[in-house]
Amino acid sequence: SLSLMTGGVEFVAEEVRVEVPANSSRFQVKLSGTPLTHGLLTLKGCLLRVWNICFPLSFPTSPNNQNTSHHVVNESSCEVRVVRPVPQLRVEEGVDEIRLELFEGQSVTREISFVNVGELPIHLLTPHIRLTSSSTSCELVKLTWDLSVVESSLPLLPGRSFSIPLIIN
Repeated sequence: SLSLMTGGVEFVAEEVRVEVPANSSRFQVKLSGTPLTHGLLTLKGCLLRVWNICFPLSFPTSPNNQNTSHHVVNESSCEVRVVRPVPQLRVEEGVDEIRLELFEGQSVTREISFVNVGELPIHLLTPHIRLTSSSTSCELVKLTWDLSVVESSLPLLPGRSFSIPLIIN
């Protein structure tokens, strides 16, 4: 099996089991894991485990220790800055693209859903909607929604959602 060898922040490496067929050519193996805190994570190489014996393997160096995808710390490792977790919100509407043609005096209501897809609660949410059009008719469109529904749904806990009716006239 293979797993990442790291230093710095606490990190849980996913172990990958690999079977290499005889006479096989090179193939890629993706190594991953989960940092448990924020800070600097040093990727040093990987651990190869064969018959309960561990072999540490350092990552190869890039020419002149220059690589644009990461900052090289020394000849055989790189640093990755792990940032603090941030709230993640997904906004959903029943249709991929809202395309409406309304005549004067007509209105339509669409449900807009807000889903907390992250791991942190969301304490503040201020919805803004921007209309785009190739004509000047966007200036005549009026959007209405009830902000009290938004306020009463906060904090929005992970995995939870709420919907507000959006009135377009």
